[in-house]
Amino acid sequence: MQIQVLGTGCPTCKNLFEITKKAVQDMGLETKVEYITDITKMIEMGIMTSPVLAVNGQVVMSGFSKDSKDIVKIKELITLGINNSISKDLEAKKDDLCCGDSGKCDEDCSSRKEKPVKSDCNCGSSCC
Repeated sequence: MQIQVLGTGCPTCKNLFEITKKAVQDMGLETKVEYITDITKMIEMGIMTSPVLAVNGQVVMSGFSKDSKDIVKIKELITLGINNSISKDLEAKKDDLCCGDSGKCDEDCSSRKEKPVKSDCNCGSSCC
C-alpha cells in the first residue's frame, strides 16, 4: 500500500502529512506515509492545488479544506482509497476468470489438446 501527501512544503501541507501519519498509525496500517514536494509529480497526477492526499496512486483529496485538519476525515479518505484500490484489483481479476465468478466454461473444452482461444468459450474468455 502506498500513501502519499504531495505539497509545496507549506505549513498546511506539512500539517496534512503529520495528520496522515497519525491516522495511518491509529488505523494500524503497516505502511509509511511519503511526503513529496516535487511539483512535477502533482502535475503528472493532474492536480494543480495542494495539499494532495493519494492512496495507491489515486487522489482522494486535493486542495486545502477543513478536512485537511480533521483526522477522522483523513481516516475515512484513506479507507475510501484502500477500498477503491481493492475494487479495481477485483475488477481486473474478474476479467481473468471464466464466466464471471463461476470459473467454469459454458462448454467442456478440457479434453482439447490445444489451448482454446477466447472465441472457444461462450463467456468470451480464455478458459480451460
